[in-house]
Amino acid sequence: MESTGSEVPPPDSDAPSLRPHAALLDSEVGPAKRRGRSFRAQIVIAFVIFPPFAALSFAASQNGSAGDVASRNIPLITAATITGPFVGAIARGSQGCCLRASIDIAVFCVPILLGAVAFQFVPLPFRRGAEAIRLTVWALAWFIWFAGGILSFLHAFS
Repeated sequence: MESTGSEVPPPDSDAPSLRPHAALLDSEVGPAKRRGRSFRAQIVIAFVIFPPFAALSFAASQNGSAGDVASRNIPLITAATITGPFVGAIARGSQGCCLRASIDIAVFCVPILLGAVAFQFVPLPFRRGAEAIRLTVWALAWFIWFAGGILSFLHAFS
């Protein structure tokens, strides 16, 4: 039987590839990378940074005289840690001075957090290390957001 040249060699044969450029392209570019890991990492970062600050909120709300501590809704204050700089105002029942202090702190914290969210979508002029830079900016922004809550507590419980 004669070979027509259109037969495909079995996959385990030593025959040359039908796409001679494929090996060259793979060696220059490398294998395709999986997408979607950044989003999962962003969620993990936010939830890794949150518990220590929630514990600090819990500890701060336990501090003070017995009468003050008894009048506080400690589970609400601890859960309100997610609100960042507004947790101090929440802890004091939105008293005017505490709310003003929280807004003053938020003026600094909100743009940083929103800037970090926007930074996740900005194309960077390089690829190597871009994901690490994005995740670092993301982590720092959440850290500043929650640290704003601690500053808010300093005013609320002073």
